Amino acid sequence: MLHRDTTARLPEALALVALLLSAVVYVPTLAFKFVYDDGWTLLANGFLRVPEQLMVLFSSDAVRQNVPDAFRPTLVVFDVLTYQGFGLDAFAHHATSVSLHVCACVAFERWLASLGAPWKLRVAWMACFGVLAIHAEAVAVVSFREDLLAAVFGFAALALAGRIGAATSLHIRSARGLGAAMLSILACGAKASAAALPLVGLLAWTVSPWQRGPRWRDRCVMFVAMAVGPVLLAWHTFHLYGDLTPYGGAENLRVYASRVGLGPVLAASARIHVAYLQQIAVPFGLGPEYVDAGASTSDPVIMLAIAALVVLFATALACTRMLPVVTLAVLGWMLACVPTSNWIGVPNMRADRFMYIASAPVCIGLAAALLRIGELLQRATAKRVSMFVPLLAFVIVQGSALQATVRTYRNDATLWEVASQFAPDSARAQALRGLMLLSAAQGAGRAELPDPEALSLVRARCERAEQLDPEYELPQLCFARLAVSQRDWVNAYERFSRAYALSYDRTDRIRAALAQVAMDLPLAFTSAPERLALDHLRAGLEAYPYSSELHAVAGRIFHQMGDPQRALQYYRRARKLRPERWEIVASGLELALDLGHAAAAQRTWADHWPLLLAADAPTRGALGRMVADASHLFPPTVLEYLLTAGAFPDVP
Repeated sequence: MLHRDTTARLPEALALVALLLSAVVYVPTLAFKFVYDDGWTLLANGFLRVPEQLMVLFSSDAVRQNVPDAFRPTLVVFDVLTYQGFGLDAFAHHATSVSLHVCACVAFERWLASLGAPWKLRVAWMACFGVLAIHAEAVAVVSFREDLLAAVFGFAALALAGRIGAATSLHIRSARGLGAAMLSILACGAKASAAALPLVGLLAWTVSPWQRGPRWRDRCVMFVAMAVGPVLLAWHTFHLYGDLTPYGGAENLRVYASRVGLGPVLAASARIHVAYLQQIAVPFGLGPEYVDAGASTSDPVIMLAIAALVVLFATALACTRMLPVVTLAVLGWMLACVPTSNWIGVPNMRADRFMYIASAPVCIGLAAALLRIGELLQRATAKRVSMFVPLLAFVIVQGSALQATVRTYRNDATLWEVASQFAPDSARAQALRGLMLLSAAQGAGRAELPDPEALSLVRARCERAEQLDPEYELPQLCFARLAVSQRDWVNAYERFSRAYALSYDRTDRIRAALAQVAMDLPLAFTSAPERLALDHLRAGLEAYPYSSELHAVAGRIFHQMGDPQRALQYYRRARKLRPERWEIVASGLELALDLGHAAAAQRTWADHWPLLLAADAPTRGALGRMVADASHLFPPTVLEYLLTAGAFPDVP
């Protein structure tokens, strides 16, 4: 009896072990910082701080007001919820990403169960998918949880749609169909990579590797329920942008097809997708950055890649009856790759995270192959060796590679150092590495000019980035920030202007920098620096009403111009949009001191002291001395101190 109970619980125990393993391999990420696009989508995204304006996301104003990722409403709503819950606690956000990864494993396993897959295959699939090294980028970078969300909702939609045919009641069938449609909408609202899942589902229900497939009528109902998401995604994107892509046309130079045309990009994609398969099965060559490049179909390497894909496709079709698992694994991967296969231009031709959803069908084939090899090994050794040994070896290799790969995403400095070495011909990697070096050279709170030798290293990175891509804004920003550090205002303004001219979106920080630098331009360059600065501010604030950086700069400029009321208004708005920035509190405190409001300065200092602890020691010390001097020269009464609200009365 005890043996029977233990055997019955074995699948559950092994499934739990596989899920725990999927989480444990990502434990190091819990100590990581925010990197990559986290600064744009989370740290500086003022829209997350105003949840009362969430409905803007579902109107054309979202694009006009440059809400980050407006075409991914599921992701933005999720970001609003997690920010309201966790703030900027990196540990909590990384833990959320790991949890989403585990949920994706569970959801896909449930779909496999609805297809009739045996428990050993389902457990093996979870073990393979959970530790796959190519997933390091998607799980380790908080802003890439769009892939995880799309997978969780998309896989759950497949699992629910797969149970429509099993329901005998029309009420239950309708409820499951509606639920699958809603989950599909949420998946596609997180990322367009989920749009191919209805085709993957239809393929699986048709080839049906483990049991008799559902009737054609049921397949059509299941497919239609899943297809609601992609159809609504297409409508929503067209409604917002007037196009089926949010990345614009030929004017967006970040999309490589805008430079060389679609043909060379698709030719290069053949080689890219063969490399993806290699990276999934054998985890080497993984990296945080890849260089976009076109190719020609006459290139022997491209011809071999195309031939390999054609052979795979033909083999998968030929195996439909004898080895339907192979058909599902290969054709399912090909279908899942369609949204990121560069048919529609995207800013990155290739990225490891693109394979998060697409690798799921591949793992079905890998799991089946590893179990089959294990069975043969067990038979050859008269059951002296467990059939799970090949699977265990695969998990160890992938897990080890994952542990090595994931370290790249510890912080931005490490990320872009590795990226510049892995992809030395990447203008982005070289420029951002230069900016990281400049930040380190400037140090915290240093008033003097950085060391010339350190600046020469930065300049070398900027020059290399510009040589690699003179039509890209990041090399210009690298030069502009370098000029600011040297107080070469004219050169800085010209470089920022060039960066703005080349940039397609995300220009709020560039506009803010142009306005700030304009105030320091010599009269020989412009006769009205203040008017120039205000022009940049006016245009920037209209285009980016949720930008804390623009509001903070507006406050500083009006502070310089002697308009304290408008300065305070902008400082307060900047604080509302990014309450974690100590610099804004320091600016409000300095404004109170300049106005002689010692009580307000004291109250601001006391109320926001925990935040000011993040300031560098010299700045914090200088502010403390100024507050103390003001209190000594203009000592406020107890009543004045209690009645004043400080510089930021409405913001925590």
